Amino acid sequence: MALLKNGDYLNSKNVDAFVEKVRKDGIRVVKLEWMGLDLILRNMATTVDFLSDAVRYGIGVTRAQQSFNVLDHLVHDGLYGSQSSEFKLMPDISTYAVLPHVDGVARIQTELSEPENLEPTPSDPRFFLRRMIGRLDSLGLYAKCAMESEFYIFNENDHKPVVTGKLMDSLGIDKTAPFLNEVSGNLEKMGIVVEHLKKEYGSSQFEITYRYGEPLKIADQFIVLKSVIKSTAAKGAMVASFMPKVDNSSPGSGLHIHLSLFDKSTTRNVMSDGKDPGGIGLSRTAYNFIGGVMKHMKALCAFENPLSNSYKRLIPGSWAPAHVSYGYDHRGVAVRIPSNPPGDTESTRIEFRLPDCSSNPHIAIGALIAAGIDGIENGIDPGEPLNYDPADFSESELKKKGVEMLPTTLIEAIHAAEEDSDLRSYMGELLYDEYLKVRKSEWDDYYKNVDKWEVDRFLEPI
Repeated sequence: MALLKNGDYLNSKNVDAFVEKVRKDGIRVVKLEWMGLDLILRNMATTVDFLSDAVRYGIGVTRAQQSFNVLDHLVHDGLYGSQSSEFKLMPDISTYAVLPHVDGVARIQTELSEPENLEPTPSDPRFFLRRMIGRLDSLGLYAKCAMESEFYIFNENDHKPVVTGKLMDSLGIDKTAPFLNEVSGNLEKMGIVVEHLKKEYGSSQFEITYRYGEPLKIADQFIVLKSVIKSTAAKGAMVASFMPKVDNSSPGSGLHIHLSLFDKSTTRNVMSDGKDPGGIGLSRTAYNFIGGVMKHMKALCAFENPLSNSYKRLIPGSWAPAHVSYGYDHRGVAVRIPSNPPGDTESTRIEFRLPDCSSNPHIAIGALIAAGIDGIENGIDPGEPLNYDPADFSESELKKKGVEMLPTTLIEAIHAAEEDSDLRSYMGELLYDEYLKVRKSEWDDYYKNVDKWEVDRFLEPI
């Protein structure tokens, strides 16, 4: 849904009706939230008495926010600085939701917009996703998405696991039931339908899957989900972390994106073909979409795996992808084709297993769609699917098979993205380049840091 501005939704009658609803909900403070290039959920709050103006005209925020990184440092070569003017946070009131875990507070998703015309700036991640949805629409297609998000919960005082246990251990759910019940209940009150809860492989690691929907809604809801989980944990003297790799021995946490494509006119799934010569039930459209993802996968890492820590998850043999790859029902590849129940063609989809939860979900889904569109528009062949575990082969053996490694560090991914002019053209030069500047600034801080591992091993012997 487009932002509710410059149209019937923002005539005085509708704005007044919306503000009245907020008052009836017992809300005093409304958070206008956004997630920029820094990957941090931020907000400017307004009281209900001034909500009407905020809905019509937005709330000003410095442009320099788009040149901040996740460390809360201003990027020295970013486009924006202290001398820059303002963006306006323009709310999409269709995303309004009462926070059931915080009395008298609600939230609305916003986009960074230009003050002269209140139109979204090209560097806004949510607007980028809307543009990619529009590109699909021009091809006569629409997408449905779902997300599986993994995270850890730790005791607040010592950061030790709240529970121990094995993968899908029933006792792990029992011990954390009060927390999980509160999370799922709060999410459902905010319109997010939780489908599955799973005790994951690591101690105190869990996975939540919520109901599929259109991409913009799913990205917006992931931001809410992450915020609710972290806030609910904090109330219980716990810390919820979506960090990709929390320590050396624990399994990594991913953000698996499921995506299917449908024909606008027939509403049929266009990824399915029962006569697929490859025998895995995919259409040529699906193969081409995957082909685009394969073509851009190294560059995509910079957007799907934005932290230096992300690459400590992408290790061969770890159930996380480490190679440019796709396969049927294969959980060791980057693009998995899940099997369907017999006779079910409408569930055909891809599962993109590369991303992690540190990514901006609007960019993560938008970049995936952009790569897939390139594949569709240019008829890109993805090659043969993998039917083996690449971790069982040496790098030289994989090279003979034509299987390439993913970037092993953030800076490798940044360099791959810098060289990918086609992906840049889909995302837009401003957003693409400013995003990479932010990531590069974080890498610069990371690689200059002398860490404990180095001191422990080199201080005495060298």
